[in-house]
Amino acid sequence: MRPKCFVYLLPEYFCPPSNPFAAVVIDTFRFTTTATKALASGAASVLVAKDIEQAHCLYEVLGKPRPLLCGERHCNKIEGFDLGNSPLEFTKDQVAQRTLIFTTTNGTRAVQACANADSIFLGCLRNRSSLCQLLNLENDLDIHIVCAGTDGNIALEDSITAGAIVKQLVSQYEIGSDATNLSLQAWLAISSTLESGDAFHIPLPLLQAQGGHNLVAQGYERDIEYAIELDVEPAVAKLSANSPAPSFTLSRVA
Repeated sequence: MRPKCFVYLLPEYFCPPSNPFAAVVIDTFRFTTTATKALASGAASVLVAKDIEQAHCLYEVLGKPRPLLCGERHCNKIEGFDLGNSPLEFTKDQVAQRTLIFTTTNGTRAVQACANADSIFLGCLRNRSSLCQLLNLENDLDIHIVCAGTDGNIALEDSITAGAIVKQLVSQYEIGSDATNLSLQAWLAISSTLESGDAFHIPLPLLQAQGGHNLVAQGYERDIEYAIELDVEPAVAKLSANSPAPSFTLSRVA
């Protein structure tokens, strides 16, 4: 019997199963896209804090070399932090060999929801193909894809990204729920021009989504253009062990 793939459109919809499973967290606008960019730019690791207080505690625990505090509230960089949550900030000059501590409005909350998974990956449109290759190596575990949403509401961009991932997994995994099929159908409905290689034919529905609208209002439209490029990034963030908080390091397809 083939393993199954499940999509949860919000973290609160996810009830961890008792059997072993792999999890994928999606926050397309922007945490999972940004964390992927950070690791691709040479960051040593990305630690996830549930809130600003925990981020500061981790900062004190980790000591030297000094980690970078990264994250946002309502799209904008947190006061006193080193970096925000725009993937365009995370260049090699800024983050190479550094440990990053992240807290965001939506994405890091979704990571916390998956704490019981055997493996946790960070998924986005940019690393879809590489992510799916790694998921196919997960020893026939069921895949549970958890979307971060926006301020407690279902996010169109996360649902579409989940559907894009399901599209590549469906030949080896059974569709496990109506939400999984719904995400797949959402992806199929808008993906014809994107699959042809021109990502910028489809930003309009994503700009009109609440997450996109919030970013545009704060001047981050370029982040959307970056986030919707498909299959261009070989870097995949995977949970690593031995850390005071969920910590992700780089995993690449061989």
